[in-house]
Amino acid sequence: MKDNMAKTGSAPKVEHLSQTVENITSTNDVSQQTGSERNIPQVLTPGESFWCERLASLQPLQLPFEMMEKQAESRWVMSPWQCLLSKDDEEDPLQALLQVFVIYLARLTQQTEFQIGWCVDEVKDSSVDLAPVVPMVVEVAFDKPWSVVADWVDSELVRLSQHRTFSRDLLSRSPSLRAIPALRTRQPWLIAVSVIQDDKPCAQEVPGELLTFQINTRGDFRWIYDENRLSREIIHRMSEHLQVLAWSKRRGDEIPVGQLNLLSEAERTLLLETWSATDPSYPDPLCIHQLFEQQAEQSPQATALEYQQQIFSYTELNARANRLAHQLIALGVIPDQRVAICVARSPAMVVALLAVLKAGGAYVPLDTTYPAERLAYILNDTAPSVVLVDETGRAALGESALVGLTVLDPNIQPDQPARNPLVPGLTPQHLAYVIYTSGSTGQPKGVMVEHQAVYQRYLGFNELYDVTAQDRVLQFAAFAFDVSVEEFFSSLCNGATLVIRDDSWLASVPEFIALTRKHCITVISLPTLFWSELAARDTGLPLPDCLRLIIIGGEVVKRNAV
Repeated sequence: MKDNMAKTGSAPKVEHLSQTVENITSTNDVSQQTGSERNIPQVLTPGESFWCERLASLQPLQLPFEMMEKQAESRWVMSPWQCLLSKDDEEDPLQALLQVFVIYLARLTQQTEFQIGWCVDEVKDSSVDLAPVVPMVVEVAFDKPWSVVADWVDSELVRLSQHRTFSRDLLSRSPSLRAIPALRTRQPWLIAVSVIQDDKPCAQEVPGELLTFQINTRGDFRWIYDENRLSREIIHRMSEHLQVLAWSKRRGDEIPVGQLNLLSEAERTLLLETWSATDPSYPDPLCIHQLFEQQAEQSPQATALEYQQQIFSYTELNARANRLAHQLIALGVIPDQRVAICVARSPAMVVALLAVLKAGGAYVPLDTTYPAERLAYILNDTAPSVVLVDETGRAALGESALVGLTVLDPNIQPDQPARNPLVPGLTPQHLAYVIYTSGSTGQPKGVMVEHQAVYQRYLGFNELYDVTAQDRVLQFAAFAFDVSVEEFFSSLCNGATLVIRDDSWLASVPEFIALTRKHCITVISLPTLFWSELAARDTGLPLPDCLRLIIIGGEVVKRNAV
């Protein structure tokens, strides 16, 4: 952001901001001028290009903690006057206050170039329609010391003094400026600075659309803010932050301004000690299938899995997975070996993944709806020791992709023991699964996930959502999508019931809601797009009373879908 001014050599210094204030005020006071001197083009035309360039490059500032969008009516609150800097300092306290304020705004918003409104005094001649608030340009280099910012502020004050203000009709005479919506409002700048004389009353018009930093010539400051959008607590914290910065200035800290401390001692303690005291006592990690085995032992007859008319207790599901696991071990599956699974959405999908984990292997989920070329690429990349497929999976992969591989159908129960297998050397540091990215930016890439990572995810999920044995969790996500991991293990490792949907759940919104009610679903995890569709088409259909938790993820949820 550059102004139409020569910047060679050092900019003229401002002796005192109070003097600058008087200069700007006196140059705006045209009541003593002659008629010819009142002619606005004669007075202001030489500087209009300066203001045109600034107005055209309007860069409004947005505070990160604004509570809500602007309401129809603002509730303006004026804080008490506060003293930030010592009156004994040789430096003009008004200049020092401005330096502290602009550094704080830059750090708070992480913007190094921006504009704020600059308001000095009301225009004294009502016959001349001059803008009472003009753009002040701020440039703060985070890698430079305080003195560099101070020089910039001083130079900017000189520019403001030289160019004074502009005629309001400048906007109407400039089509490009008329096209900027903010300039057509009464308060184009969200944040403004107002400097007032000690004996002058406060102007009726608030220059900042959200917040005004008002300074008097004694060097005190106060806030004028919209209480609908900024709370008193936030304003108090902002004052504390300014105080911390002011201490840095008094100490003469010459470190880069981007490294200056902003936080009060209370905030530092809160961040570094109170909020960082996150050392809860967690049990030692287990392999994720061991948590399922614990549930099968504790509640053997509880319902573990439902699909259409098929119902499996924890004992039945565990026994099926164990028989297949023993067969995989007999085929040579050992820890960290990959076993691909390509089956239709069915109980065989759950039996297969549990069996692979129990055998010590890492399951590789393959979606039967993926193109055959992509499935073949993943098979070749993972080099699985065994591939578990049903008829749907075999058709999706194609016989050529299975040539030379050991292939089993998880729907066929082998003649193997139903007891839990013991795999020597298997630890939570071994792989649990390998999942592939979408490949939208190239070839799919495999992500290897260990048991301990799934275990930590399981603990975190429980802390957030508290899934219990009374819950019924819908298995909605695609098998090759990572969310399916949460669905499988948040239910089966907590004694809950996992309900696998079929395609009929997606027939329509009324059908989805009806099936959710019929199966007494309590927990659902939905992609954002599906939820948005559900919310958009729901014309009065209430969600089932049984549904206690809806998890939405994958993309940002639009306001009208919440």
